[in-house]
Amino acid sequence: MDIYKLDYQETLRNKVREKQDYIFLDPPYQSNLLYEAITMILKQDILQDDGIIIAETDRLEDFKEQIKNLNIDIIDIRKYGRNEFVFLRKVV
Repeated sequence: MDIYKLDYQETLRNKVREKQDYIFLDPPYQSNLLYEAITMILKQDILQDDGIIIAETDRLEDFKEQIKNLNIDIIDIRKYGRNEFVFLRKVV
């Protein structure tokens, strides 16, 4: 398992060399970075076909609207306090 505490663009462009089974995203709240990171992950094809992205958000409805045209499905949502963890899988 690799853990990167870096800027997501630097990490996705320069650090991730193999397809990943799980990718956890926890961007700053009130930002568009979650959508941008998922788009980059899909474009660079660094998620295994059966891999899962776990995305933390406090704006679930906005997030759902943002990703509706991406090649990704929501497979589960878990709520913890005011935050929600959205589990996503690529549409293959």
